[in-house]
Amino acid sequence: MCYYGVGLSIGSLGGSVVLSCILMALVEPPSRFLGGFLCTRFGRRPVLGVCFACIGAAIIACSLIIQQPGLAAVRTACAIFGTFWSCLAFTTVWLYANEAFATPVRALGAGSGSTLARVGALLSTLVAMLDSYWPPAPFAVFGSVAMATLLVVYLLPETGGMVDLPATMDEGDRLGRLIGTGSGSGKTAKSREVVMKLPDDAQGVREAV
Repeated sequence: MCYYGVGLSIGSLGGSVVLSCILMALVEPPSRFLGGFLCTRFGRRPVLGVCFACIGAAIIACSLIIQQPGLAAVRTACAIFGTFWSCLAFTTVWLYANEAFATPVRALGAGSGSTLARVGALLSTLVAMLDSYWPPAPFAVFGSVAMATLLVVYLLPETGGMVDLPATMDEGDRLGRLIGTGSGSGKTAKSREVVMKLPDDAQGVREAV
């Protein structure tokens, strides 16, 4: 929602719409590469947390200064900054979704997430039209959604460093119980290991924290 919403609302920031769109397009490729590096180095959950914190802060800043004259460049910079982290979050979510779900429901889980993303894109078109009633409204809504998502991220288990993806529903359930033990606690991937013992001598899900 935030990614598409900012793009649809770029015209209300002032300045050159063409230049703003070009700059927003230019920040996407580096965000994809940076996302892969950060996820490998710090884990999925911390990266997503930073992404949504930066997205929320940048977009809310836009809403606070959108009616201030002479700040078009600042508003555009905030929007581009938010777009950068939105692209990075999008990349991370795709990776995270395929790792968090067990094999029997992995396709269903990833597909459901993709469907909800399209719903968010549709809703962003409606939210963007709120500027006709109150100019800061679209950015206030997008920023609030990002901040709310930030809180939900830390209810998820960390999947970075797993030797194997969860292959059964039981393994997926055990992974879900590791909430709060991931690298989001501030420890690096080399500090300790959590080994999940699985029944029937199956190879467990191993998480490096």
